[in-house]
Order: sequence, then structure tokens, then C-alpha cells
Amino acid sequence: MIRQLREDHANTNVPAIHLEIDRVLKAHFLNRDLFDLRKINKSKFSLFDAAVGNAKEFASNLWDKILAAVDELQPTWLILYPLRGVVSQSHKIGFDGLSVMAPGDNDKWQGYGSSYPRTTSFNPAEGSPERFSVPTVWGIELPTARTGRPFTWLICKAKGTKSSVTRIAADRMRTFLALLFARWHPSSADFFIFKSDLGEHRCSIQFAPAGNRDEDSISCGNIGRLMPSFPIDFSISEQSIIHIRRWLSACGSADEEKRRRAITASHYIHHAIMADSFERFIYYYISLDAMFGERYKVEESIKNALLRMFPNDPNWVYRADRLFDLRNALIHGGTSSIDGWKDLKAYIRHVKTSPMADVALAAMTALRTYFD
Repeated sequence: MIRQLREDHANTNVPAIHLEIDRVLKAHFLNRDLFDLRKINKSKFSLFDAAVGNAKEFASNLWDKILAAVDELQPTWLILYPLRGVVSQSHKIGFDGLSVMAPGDNDKWQGYGSSYPRTTSFNPAEGSPERFSVPTVWGIELPTARTGRPFTWLICKAKGTKSSVTRIAADRMRTFLALLFARWHPSSADFFIFKSDLGEHRCSIQFAPAGNRDEDSISCGNIGRLMPSFPIDFSISEQSIIHIRRWLSACGSADEEKRRRAITASHYIHHAIMADSFERFIYYYISLDAMFGERYKVEESIKNALLRMFPNDPNWVYRADRLFDLRNALIHGGTSSIDGWKDLKAYIRHVKTSPMADVALAAMTALRTYFD
């Protein structure tokens, strides 16, 4: 019931909730403001039989105590993830507890000390990704994994249990990174192809809030694949931060369906950035479906959206049709690779671009302008 009534408890562990309810009942059973033990009948008994005063008031008081106990299961954690090869000043995004921080920003880092005591013994400038990952294979150092690369901390303050909060933070970070990639894409699309697992960082650092039983420890665990390792360094501009803030603000104000479509699409675009080969194409196309697709009219609805986005390029009529054909061929067994698609040569000859480049351009442009 708690998971259904409270959105912030939707992912709370059910056995943990049951244990907290039991603990609250045991702790307050002898509370004479709530229970009159003289009313207990061993043959037939419910909590309301022993309630003091009005049943609704009793239920409300007990419910408040249970919710308070369950809320303690989900404190607000501080999650840090290093964006390797990214340079940025510190910025508060203002949504979903997100911010970016320059490793040398001591003032901002010290500001976390009162709420997260263990941060005072951690130096973010020394917390380089190299401390937690191996940058070489067989002693060979590649451009994507060279030591001493700049990095920026991506930070998320998220509410949840110790085990579930990493996934919550990862999803929020994926949306932020997808929006960032969409901003970088117009000028750096070619570099998105050249990435390597070597030097890719998959761990986050987690700090518990003051008063939590884990407040004196620092957790370092797997958060998943978030930032690809590119051969060049990127910068987060002030304009990119402003655009991302506006996008997130519009997303928060949108109706539930459009908000859900936007967030889902951002996750698939992030999956596409991390993927390779035909999987990348599929993820990009799924993101278009997430934003524009309508049941029984997937091809038509996506095609209409693409024509609205690129009104001055008549070749998008052709591209929209052929990209959908390639999507069908990959999904329904027509080919197991883009190179094996029977219409690939005709596509390149006709539009002078590749299906991968075009679907990426469509997906990135759609996400970037979704709320315009």
C-alpha cells in the first residue's frame, strides 16, 4: 500500500517495509496514547479494538509513525561519478538533485560537509578515475585511456535505500548525459563513433547523510556504463547547462505521457551512445519511437516528425522510409548487420550519408528540441 500511495517509495524493498511496520507496532504497542490494553480480547482482536479515541484519529496517528519510520529507510544520498575527459566549471542543474563540479572547487565541496560528514575526509581533486580503474591493457596505453586526463564530477543527490539509490541516480545521470551528448552532437558527431571500453569508468562514490548508520563510511560500487571513453576531451559550456535546465524544467511541467516519453527516449539515446554496430542503430530508432511513435502508426508518426524537424531537406522523405525499412530488416531477421542490408549502397548513393549518421542526427535533434 505504501509503495502504491507514495511515489518516492515505489522502489522500496517490500520486506524492509514489513520489518519497519512490525518495529513501529512493537515500539508503540504499550503507548497509552494509542492503545488501551484493557480492551484486548484474546479470542477476537484487531488494532482498532484497542485503539484510544476516534478510530480515524488513531489510524492517522499510527500511519504517520509508520511513514516516518519507512522514510528513514530512504535518506538522501550523495552520489559522485567521474566524467572522464570532460572539463567543466561547477554548475547546479536545479533538477533531480543533479550538479556538475570541477574537482578543484573546494568551496562547493566543503558545502557538503555538514550534511554528509564523510565528505570532509575525501579530496575530490585527488579522487581521479585512475584511482579506481586500470587505464591500460598489457601495458599499452591508448588515447582513450591515457593517464592524467581531465575529469569533472557528475553529482546526484537522490533519495532511496542504500542498495536502490545507485540505480535511481544512474537513470537521472543517463538523462543528463543524453542531453549533453545531444548538445555536443552537431559539432562532434564523428567522435562518438571512436570510443573504447579501455579507460571507461563504471564505479560511483556514495556518501550517507548525517545521522545515518553509514555516515562514517564511503561506498564505492558499480553504477554501470555511463560515460564512454572518447579520444578527445569535451567541455560543458554555460549555454549547454542553460539548455539542459530549460529542457528539464519543461519536462517537469509536461503532462505525464510526454514526460515519460522524453525520459524514456533520453535513456535509449544514452544506450545508443554506449552501444556499437547495429545495436546503436536500434537504440536510436527506439528513441524516436519513444518520442513520436503511435500504435499501429509507428512508421507514419515517426516520418511526420522527421519531416517537421527537417523541413528544408527533401531527402528526409527518402531517409524516413529507408530507415524504417532498415529497422524492420534488423529486428525481423532480414539482416544481422547494417553492412548486410540489401539497400545500403542505394541509400548512400541517394543521400550521400549513412543510415547510422542519419538516425543519430534524427534522434539527437529530436531530443534536443522535444520541448521547443
